[in-house]
Amino acid sequence: MKTKFVVYKGEINFVDNQIIITDGISKWHRYMTMFYVAIYFVGGVYVIFRYFSNHNILMIPLAAVIFGVGIIGLITTLKVNTNKTLDIQQVKMTVIKEDFSSYLNLTLHLKNSQKRKVALDYRDEDHFRKYYVKELIETLKSFSINTELK
Repeated sequence: MKTKFVVYKGEINFVDNQIIITDGISKWHRYMTMFYVAIYFVGGVYVIFRYFSNHNILMIPLAAVIFGVGIIGLITTLKVNTNKTLDIQQVKMTVIKEDFSSYLNLTLHLKNSQKRKVALDYRDEDHFRKYYVKELIETLKSFSINTELK
């Protein structure tokens, strides 16, 4: 059974009862996304204060849209996990699927309702689907993780 897989821009290691992912996504990615969400909320507050000074009725729907985008960004940020090390017991199931931009992704669905996405291949450059997907599925099943291939 293979425990180390070279993926697009990194690798996945299955060591003891942990999954170690090195794919270039770090904690600062999450912090930057939260910073952008905070900018949306500040922008919404600014638009509301502009409404009180100008009394332009179009400022209210604009503020609602800005707050809506901020809330959607906040929810999606909280649903994404960027940890490099995951316990096997945290993983509920995995899905291997190609997305609309031709990335073959491994999505780890965690028990705390978060997701950790790992890019396995891009435009079938490394032929990951052809050569390594079966081994990856066998490795995941050996750790009792349900896996779907779509």
